[in-house]
Amino acid sequence: MTKFFEKAAEATFGNPNGGAEWVAKGGMFFKKFSSIYPDTNLKQKLQWYFGTTPLFAPATSGTFQSTTRVAVTTAKDGPDGGSTQCLLANYNRPQGDWAYFEREDDASMDMAIWEAGLATSAAPIYLPTYCKGSTNYVDGALYANCPVRLALEEKDRIWHHDGASLDVLVSLGTGKQDKKFKAPTWLSYSFFRPLIKSFEDQMNSAVNWEKVESASSPLAKRRLYRLNPSVRSKSGDYVDLDHHKEMAHLRKGIEDGFLLQPEEETVIQAVARTLLANLFFFEPHDQRPGPGALHGSIRCRLPHETQATTTLLRDKAAGFYFASATREEAAAVSSIPSGRWEQLFDVSRHGKPSDMIHEEIFEDGSSIKKFRLDCELGSETERRPYCILAMRLAGVDETLPISGFPATLIDLRERWGTRWV
Repeated sequence: MTKFFEKAAEATFGNPNGGAEWVAKGGMFFKKFSSIYPDTNLKQKLQWYFGTTPLFAPATSGTFQSTTRVAVTTAKDGPDGGSTQCLLANYNRPQGDWAYFEREDDASMDMAIWEAGLATSAAPIYLPTYCKGSTNYVDGALYANCPVRLALEEKDRIWHHDGASLDVLVSLGTGKQDKKFKAPTWLSYSFFRPLIKSFEDQMNSAVNWEKVESASSPLAKRRLYRLNPSVRSKSGDYVDLDHHKEMAHLRKGIEDGFLLQPEEETVIQAVARTLLANLFFFEPHDQRPGPGALHGSIRCRLPHETQATTTLLRDKAAGFYFASATREEAAAVSSIPSGRWEQLFDVSRHGKPSDMIHEEIFEDGSSIKKFRLDCELGSETERRPYCILAMRLAGVDETLPISGFPATLIDLRERWGTRWV
């Protein structure tokens, strides 16, 4: 994928309109060109790599409906003649509200992956808008260069009324730079200026990220991660979107510099551990939960009987634990004393988690082996209303909440109807 991206960038940004960048800029000023670069080469590269595969519709994996909700940001023509933000998604919003939202169930009407690539790459100045049918699309950065706010809003729309907690949100930045993006002065006198001003405002993704952090609760804030390395060109100048010749230099700088910085390495390790822990979740037993303790089992999101599941259970998981906690402790799980954690399964005492594999036999005689760890979540108390199911990874002295935790029993019972906690 990296090699393809580099070749696509070279083909796209190495061939400006008119054969030279100054000719393209002059043509834009006199409205002969709508962008510095045509999208012809990018379109060819995307079509070659992705073929005609639909972007999302009918959003299936094999013969099963996909359960992974995916959305990409773009912007399109608005009803008032301007532009408006838009999400292209593979899911429906249970409560309706179709504002700036597109979900196509008919594969023949859906965008192909190469079309979505053009729609979300159409950055003002650099590439032309992408037209599908009667709708024009431009780069989603025009409204959400750092789309974490939209991701959180979509979570609430899909699982309304706290139907699911936030496990982890990872924001991948395009690099911190000492200098800020500034539109060329030659555009200040053209009809592009209002569009460029909006684009400039959104390019400051650090400010947008800080707004999300400041508006988040202490519990949610500890689940937010941002990876955004420092970058600069060979000469130390600003790296612009079309500086494709800087890619080799940037890649080497990231590999040799960013990954070796202790503070950034710490963030990466924290993200990796959190993602591994969230591969496990709790499912109540079939009967509808009533008052008191909640009975169920810890399960794994990875497919049954696969090498990935075997490796996770054999080499990574060291044990599973339960504790009740105060609101303050729920926001900082590491503050819970070790003596309060109840061992549900520990490698040193019970063997490998792979021993928790149970075989389910069907009427036709076929069978499947599933990871199941039965457990009981005790009744909440006024002082410690939160329940925490957690795990520890091999070689890591840290207790990590699994997906959906911390949570109160009231929350868990309300989520029962979704069959996913």
